[in-house]
Amino acid sequence: MGNIVFLTGGTGFIGGELCAELLRDGYVVWALVRAADQHMAMRRLLSRIKNVDRRLCANLHAVCGDIRKPALGIDKRVRYQLIDRCDHVIHTAGETRFNKSDSEYDVNPVGVTNLLEEVSTWPSKPEILHMSTASVCTHPCNTVLLENNALQGYANSYVLSKRNTEQLIRSYNLDVICVRPSIVVSRNLPLRRFAREILWFFPVASKLGVLPIREDTWVDIVPVDYVVRAIIELVRKHHKEHNCYHISAGLGASVTCGECIDVAAQFYGKSVTCIAGEEWQKRRNAGEKSEFMKLLDVYLPFVNAGNVYSNERISKELGEAMPICAKLTEFLCDNLSLISREEAMCEARRP
Repeated sequence: MGNIVFLTGGTGFIGGELCAELLRDGYVVWALVRAADQHMAMRRLLSRIKNVDRRLCANLHAVCGDIRKPALGIDKRVRYQLIDRCDHVIHTAGETRFNKSDSEYDVNPVGVTNLLEEVSTWPSKPEILHMSTASVCTHPCNTVLLENNALQGYANSYVLSKRNTEQLIRSYNLDVICVRPSIVVSRNLPLRRFAREILWFFPVASKLGVLPIREDTWVDIVPVDYVVRAIIELVRKHHKEHNCYHISAGLGASVTCGECIDVAAQFYGKSVTCIAGEEWQKRRNAGEKSEFMKLLDVYLPFVNAGNVYSNERISKELGEAMPICAKLTEFLCDNLSLISREEAMCEARRP
């Protein structure tokens, strides 16, 4: 088994956890980092993976570059050290927030194009694992979706950029595996900024007191450690049956909106009432707490889709190595304890 990985997005949420876990598993990691120089790139990496034994960091190499640039902006001397030895490429870098402009999401297909063009020139021809998202498909609603479902349903600019990127990848004659995590949240991480990235939704909803959702609607949410472990186990596999895998909670670990609301109500000591969409719109039009309602709009279409993403394909692929997915309700309170309402409001408003 090869053990040299070229990783993009190593200072991000999922990429940072991948970087740390790869090092713990004995891999040598070359991580692309945007920085002024090599020294600053390494500082950014080490700051992100503070909980890794520093002895393992001897296997960590910072690569100063930028996925938005041709040839990834990598120095030629560094490139020559890497291209003959790399066994795997894991691409997690990109724009992930839902409230960016269309032009800002251009970084996703542009970054993938630059990556594929560069890797296609490498003599080692490494396997490429690309981070997509399960939300490239949200239709039909209220059902269990498979990897081979048509890419359709609700879409914002983020989802469209991911769809376009997947289609772009298939036009290259390279060994590319797409992984599609569902909604990924922090777990067992003492970093407040990652705890609130998705879960700011709960303190804001608690403040509002109402939501336009059904309590029996399913939501497929996964902890980051589960996603990371599944990706690494896929990397370990020499021969894969498919080129696309959901990394999801599936039927076994998805939860209902009602279950999440109950846990949050116990934590905050305040219940949230589920109302019909017409009543929600009426309150919005009346200007009642309209700011809070607007902040929640970015996630409500995903929640109300009611989809569960099947993880049977990856479970069959990994067999006994398939990690266990914790349900959101098992660790939600731990995360909420890291998020103040003020922090949640700031996160929700962040451009």
